[in-house]
Amino acid sequence: MSSRYYIFFRGKDTTPPFRGSGKRLVIMVKLRIMRGCGNFLIALLCLPVSSFASGDGAIRSARDLDALLSSCNIHPRDFELSGVIVSPCGPFAKNFFLSDGTCIVRLVDMALWPNRRFSPGDAVRVAGRTSWIGSYANADCHAIEILGHGNPPPPEPSSISRLLSRPTYPFRHVLVRANVRDVFRDDIDPHFAFVMLADEDNALCASLNCDDDTFPGLQRLVGAEVEADGLIRTDNAPSFGSGGRVHGGLRKILGPLLALSGTNSLHVVRPPPEDPFDVPSLSSLTNFWAKDLLKSGRCRASGRVISAARNNGLVLRESSGQIVNIDLSSGRRPRAGESIDAVGIPTTDLYHVNLVRAIWRNSSSEFPAKEEEPVETSPKELLADTDGRSMVKMDKHGTLVRLAGTVRSLPPVGGGDNRISLESEGYVISVVAEPDATPFAEIGLGYQVEATGTCIMDVETWSPDMVFPSVKGVSVAVKGADDVRVLDKPSWMTAGRLLASACLMALLGIGALIWNVLLRAIVARKSRQLLREQAMRLEETFRVDERTRLATELHDTIAQNMSGISLQLDAAARLADVNHEEMKSVISLASRSLLACRKELRQCLCDLRSQALNEKDMDLAIARSLRQRIGSAMLTSHLDIPRKMLTDSTAHAILRILGELASNAVRHGRATAIQVEGSIEGCEMKLSCTDNGSGFDPSAAPGAADGHFGLQGIRDRIRRYNGTMRICSTPGKGTKVLVTLRIERKFAKT
Repeated sequence: MSSRYYIFFRGKDTTPPFRGSGKRLVIMVKLRIMRGCGNFLIALLCLPVSSFASGDGAIRSARDLDALLSSCNIHPRDFELSGVIVSPCGPFAKNFFLSDGTCIVRLVDMALWPNRRFSPGDAVRVAGRTSWIGSYANADCHAIEILGHGNPPPPEPSSISRLLSRPTYPFRHVLVRANVRDVFRDDIDPHFAFVMLADEDNALCASLNCDDDTFPGLQRLVGAEVEADGLIRTDNAPSFGSGGRVHGGLRKILGPLLALSGTNSLHVVRPPPEDPFDVPSLSSLTNFWAKDLLKSGRCRASGRVISAARNNGLVLRESSGQIVNIDLSSGRRPRAGESIDAVGIPTTDLYHVNLVRAIWRNSSSEFPAKEEEPVETSPKELLADTDGRSMVKMDKHGTLVRLAGTVRSLPPVGGGDNRISLESEGYVISVVAEPDATPFAEIGLGYQVEATGTCIMDVETWSPDMVFPSVKGVSVAVKGADDVRVLDKPSWMTAGRLLASACLMALLGIGALIWNVLLRAIVARKSRQLLREQAMRLEETFRVDERTRLATELHDTIAQNMSGISLQLDAAARLADVNHEEMKSVISLASRSLLACRKELRQCLCDLRSQALNEKDMDLAIARSLRQRIGSAMLTSHLDIPRKMLTDSTAHAILRILGELASNAVRHGRATAIQVEGSIEGCEMKLSCTDNGSGFDPSAAPGAADGHFGLQGIRDRIRRYNGTMRICSTPGKGTKVLVTLRIERKFAKT
């Protein structure tokens, strides 16, 4: 059995074959060779190499791999193939096709794409594993080795009718000669385009990679005769699994689809007409049967635009009065009232012959506007019969009508769909405005309006697998604000607004309640914060007062004593070379002064650690402060002095005075019982400390000059309060000390 191969010889004209030129010379030389010889040469390239093997049990035949992918077997299998590239990867897809002599199989480049690509005719060795993504089976190549370069295998010449009549077969490399009936983009993947190829009896869809730069040139091929070099399989029907799930890729239900590697797979045999509008008119068609329209090429319709408000096109009235719906491919729309020529693919909705994917231009002929009076109608008359059953009046398509109703919807904010909905007698119909028109700016919900415009019936396009196309919608297209008249405005207080007002008042009440609760919480939180701040300020004030008191205490006692010691040491230094005995006496006095300073410092530290000032009762404060000074001696305390009337400084001075007196009574007088009393009379505080010690002669009591600083320290503290001290003591009869302190009025509580 022989195969047919074609070799193309081009002349000097280097115009890309995609664009086509009648000057290019194409000589087809038919070579008949034995298919077995070709298969034998390809099989030599398919000898497996053990170092490239993907493991035992791997698929090593393209036919077996294609059968596995078509069987919907979801279990992964390794494969290893050697063969020749029939169709390489494109710039936007990883798929490529390989032939090993048994058949052509589709593979996915997971190793080299997009950094490195190969060309048709390259001999390669691949290895990989099948995968299942969603409902789509893939043969993923993870290792690709290019063995050499050569010429691509020639395609098999065929016709569209022959391809569609052949039985089930894997991928075949074919060359089809046909006319380009239509070109349009893929609405799923913008990197792809479709070319509708047709002969006298049948049509075949071809797909190819196409970007924005090449698509306009591809569109110019409409009407040309081309040779398409691609891959096809006629067993492209889907297989169904459990639950009716379709196994296969996108558009598998489409049936046979010719896959082209790119625009270079299209070779122009006869260029299209130089004037794209040089095509037969719709009126010249002699057969308007729906199936016969699918075989027709592009046709022209000329007339006056009566509406440009359709979703994707316009409504045209030809000079014969025929109404034609025209779907534009792209670009600017004409305005209502313009005379145009439109060229597109003829289709039908079984009511009219229409044009799809059309282009247009202003016509050289002026088509006069038809004078007509608007037909008074209603949404019910357009959508139902006299008994109220659903029935669309298709005879009103393209007719000027006038209807009234209540506005139930408005155009969305920000543009988009420029239409409103009118309701009358329970039936709703759309009123749509022409492009750039704003007739609904002064209209609100609930308005009673009257609209005058062209009635448009939007019906599905018929296809061979459709019995009767359904009506997708009925609308009235208005040209401007003059075509929409407000009949009545709704009263301000409607039921909806009343309900909205009640809801608003309820929301306001709930909001006020919530605000009250939140305000209380805020006030409570702020109050707690303010109390904490006040407490912190009071604590800081107390801390500053305590530091001031301590600084005063150290300055008035230890600092002065240290100054006296310094002077004594200076005096001793001057006496060192003059009078040693006097020097020793001075040094002895300085030593006793240091001991007194140490005692005073120890007492300050004890006061810092003591909690006596925190007591609310002065008797308890005296007991706590004096207990550590008098040891086992018995202490009796009775102070009729409230603690809250004394500042911390005054209370501290009282505790130090009484502590020094009690300490002297125990240490010097060896007293075993001490009695402390006190009271406040006006601005004077009177204190007494009585002990049962040995007593002494106050006139002969040693002083600071003798190294005894206790009484001197007491006198210094009393002096700061403008007080007095009187000592009553007799040797052998104990001692009683009377102290009087003056308290400022602001510290006394009367």
